[in-house]
Amino acid sequence: TLVPQFKGKYSISPAVFSYFDPKEKKYKNLNSSDITINVLEGPSSSFSGLVTNKNENSNNIVLSENQFKFLNTNSELSSIKKIDFIFSNLFYTLISTPFFLIFLTVLFSRNIKKSNDQSLKSRRANVLAKKHLSEAKLNLENKDVFYISLEKALINFFKLKFSIQSSELSKEKIKELLIENKIDKAMVELFLKLIESCEYARYTPSSTNAIKKDYDNSVQLISEIDKQIT
Repeated sequence: TLVPQFKGKYSISPAVFSYFDPKEKKYKNLNSSDITINVLEGPSSSFSGLVTNKNENSNNIVLSENQFKFLNTNSELSSIKKIDFIFSNLFYTLISTPFFLIFLTVLFSRNIKKSNDQSLKSRRANVLAKKHLSEAKLNLENKDVFYISLEKALINFFKLKFSIQSSELSKEKIKELLIENKIDKAMVELFLKLIESCEYARYTPSSTNAIKKDYDNSVQLISEIDKQIT
């Protein structure tokens, strides 16, 4: 094999082809003629003259150190079928995270708003109840005005506290809502009794002690219900 590394003339030795001649019943050899190659480009050789590929001249041929290399056994191979980022788990995680955060924010905001609304209703109920209780207290000696103010204090407190309309209000509804909110049975009965006292007091006589007792019971009842229902 002739591998020219330098410019110059190179001779390829004749090729010998052996074959069997069936007519003459013997082997024959065919010899090609010498082939001379003239390499025009490349570095100059350290020797001159014609170079052949015979063994005696093989030492005069200097191979480039980069001519032949060993196979790289530490190649880093990657998959031909790569997973696109748009179909990866990371992609779906990044896409869904903002929506999840928005959902949590909306949910948290609604809970805060609901809590604030409930707190506002509770404060309004207390303010209105105190207003009517103050009017009732000023009219302890005026039975009719007293029980009108006391009834307003109890009814308006209940309506605001439980977010109920006047058209829905009845003794059965009051009892039902108080029980649903786990108000003590004794307090439920006292609330209904005070409502009845306000209704009947307009048509029946009441002593000063009874009026004072109804006032004190109403103040205590409203305070206790407000504590139990935040």
